[in-house]
Amino acid sequence: MNTLTAATSGQTTARGAHFKAFAAVVLFLSGLFAAQVHAAGFSYHNVQAASSASGSKERNFDYYIPSTYTAGTPAPLWVVLHGCRQTSRTMTDLSGFETLAETNGAI
Repeated sequence: MNTLTAATSGQTTARGAHFKAFAAVVLFLSGLFAAQVHAAGFSYHNVQAASSASGSKERNFDYYIPSTYTAGTPAPLWVVLHGCRQTSRTMTDLSGFETLAETNGAI
C-alpha cells in the first residue's frame, strides 16, 4: 500500500466514523423533538403547502405561520431541510420546528 492510498484510507475511515456519530446524534435529537411535538398535541392545521417552479422542476414545500404573526411586521424566517428519502410531513413529525416557531414567532 503506498502512502497516498494509506492516507486516503485513513481519511475515509475517519469520515465514516464522524458520519456515523453525527447520524446517531441526529436520530437521537429527532426522537426528542418528535416526543415534544406529540406531547404538545401539535396538529397540522397551521402548516400550509405550496410549490415553486424553477426551470422544469417543481419544488413542493410546507410553511408555518405562527398565530401571533401580524402581517407587515418583520419576523425571523427559519428554513428546515429534510433528507432525500424524507418528506416535508416526515420532517414536521420529527423536528418539532412548528412548536419552536410558534414559541419564537418565526415563520
